[in-house]
Amino acid sequence: MTDPSADLGMFAQPLQEAAVTREMLEDIDAIVWMADESDPDSRVCSSGAARLLGRPTASWREPIAWAAIIHPDDRAWVLRRHEAAIARGESHVLEYRLIGSDGGEHWIRDRVRVDRDPLGQPRSRGLLFDVSAEKSAEQALREQRDLADAILETSEMMVVLLDREGTIQRANRACETLLGAPAHTLVGRPFASHFADSNDQALAGILIQRVGSGRSSSATEIRARKSDGSLAPISWTFAALREKNGRLIRIVASGLDVSERVASEDRLRERAAGLRHTQKMEAIGRLASGVSHEFNNVFTALLGFTQALEFELADDARLAPLTEGLRETLEHATALTTQLRSMGRRDPEVLRALDLAAEVAARTPLLRRMLGEEWGIELELPGAGSRVLGDPGQLQQLLLNLVLNARDAMPTGGGLLISVSRIEGLSGSAATLELAVRDHGAGMDEETCARIFEPFFSTKGDSGSGLGLTAVYAIAEQWGGEVIVESEPGRGTHFRIRWPEHTAGSTSTIAEECDSEPIVPRLRARVLLVEDEPRVRRLMLEALRRDGHSVLGAGDGREALVLAEAQAEPIDLVVTDVVMPRMGGRELVETLRRRQPELRVLFVSGYPDDTMLRRGIIPNGAEFLQKPFQPATLVHRVRELLASPHVRTA
Repeated sequence: MTDPSADLGMFAQPLQEAAVTREMLEDIDAIVWMADESDPDSRVCSSGAARLLGRPTASWREPIAWAAIIHPDDRAWVLRRHEAAIARGESHVLEYRLIGSDGGEHWIRDRVRVDRDPLGQPRSRGLLFDVSAEKSAEQALREQRDLADAILETSEMMVVLLDREGTIQRANRACETLLGAPAHTLVGRPFASHFADSNDQALAGILIQRVGSGRSSSATEIRARKSDGSLAPISWTFAALREKNGRLIRIVASGLDVSERVASEDRLRERAAGLRHTQKMEAIGRLASGVSHEFNNVFTALLGFTQALEFELADDARLAPLTEGLRETLEHATALTTQLRSMGRRDPEVLRALDLAAEVAARTPLLRRMLGEEWGIELELPGAGSRVLGDPGQLQQLLLNLVLNARDAMPTGGGLLISVSRIEGLSGSAATLELAVRDHGAGMDEETCARIFEPFFSTKGDSGSGLGLTAVYAIAEQWGGEVIVESEPGRGTHFRIRWPEHTAGSTSTIAEECDSEPIVPRLRARVLLVEDEPRVRRLMLEALRRDGHSVLGAGDGREALVLAEAQAEPIDLVVTDVVMPRMGGRELVETLRRRQPELRVLFVSGYPDDTMLRRGIIPNGAEFLQKPFQPATLVHRVRELLASPHVRTA
């Protein structure tokens, strides 16, 4: 809509001399009016009044006609402003609402020129433009701006408006939460100095420059220092606001604090790494358990034959060192299979209450002898008298592995500290006992520490089996504990193993060695021996026959059934391997007990009994003998079963 700027001075000419000009003014899309304040009859207006407001021009001659159609909410201030301007002889512009003939509101911009006639009386001329469309557009724009402001200020996402140099023009309230400073105090400052850590400021500057030059920007994490001093990862996206001609108006930076997401991702990665480690340990454990089972069969035969050699050559002093060395080598190999087997265990063995400090003190002389004179052991036992549920043999294995590991870390000698302490629980929780071994050796870096419990991982090259610390971890886990390792290159290593304190009564203990068991009377019996390994079966047959038993030998369950059915007299005892081809030990026993419910049974296996129980391969409560064992141990267990007043049929 054109805003005429024609000189209103032409209205000062007598009307009869302005006919042509009047015709021109009638064509203007506005209301042209004139009034002589001293002569009410002089008030006239153009036909635009009829076109814009639907009111005839003649009605404007009445002095109160104009005032009457001003919107009631605007009338008082418009008349006051108009009259004051006339009195001062000041031209002015007013915007207000007029009521059309149809009752509708029309926004009017009234341009008024005030001067004086030759007699000095004020007179006014004006143009009234309908600016309703302009006002509607302004109102819509204002509402959009208010809505945008509301969204901006209530958004949890940080929004920062920047100029092309990266200077902050505006920041919303979410920025205050992050920085702990009022948003208006950020205006005029560089974006990078507030929303980027010193290490990331260059990155922020590069991204702002890229967007300003017309290139796109993807979400980028930039660390910002929060009001509490901590660093928070912020995912920022930068976008450019441009005019139609491409001129840059603003750069908009939108940021979201992704601390929780990053923490969740870190936790997920830790869980995934832990799961992979667990799965790897389980897979290796299954492999190790199977390998140890096969080795146990071999070692059972070798131990038996070695014991027989020692008996036969007892009077030959020349060969005694050889047989003794053979036996010690086999015992060492058996210990290695025990470590292998512990990798595959998930259920604890039969444990008993141990005074941890007393057990450690009792084994210290052995540890000192193993280390040698170049290495010293210092004991600190403030936790004396406190107990844990454990196994003495496993504790000795655990201590040996830790002490030997410390010795290897100090090849030229040194001292190590072994301590047992009691740690009070927090907020009523149970206390824990800590067994710690600290050395002052070479230490380990973080990467090595993360792998030391992996089976077959060793820092000793070909001289290490890589099973010692794996066994430590497995034993600690079987006792319901945890292992904590602290180490730095050049600052030594500190192993801390923690178990819950045991305050209840002692549990049943693991069976003592055969040599310490009481003498059991010999009872001759008919024994069915089932073992799929020929060498082990031959060894067991000889041992039982030498003890006076009548023994039938079979290589698997089906062969054993054939032998049993062919006997005229009942069998007194079945000694059977658990896992065998064609028919296993449990199926064989269940078949035989249908005819002899009171049949005595001794299961033997290279697999541990808890594995057999967990997999349902042997029944709960069954008599079990773990391979490898010496012939004397087998003979003693058979005597115990035959002398037992009752039979377990579980």
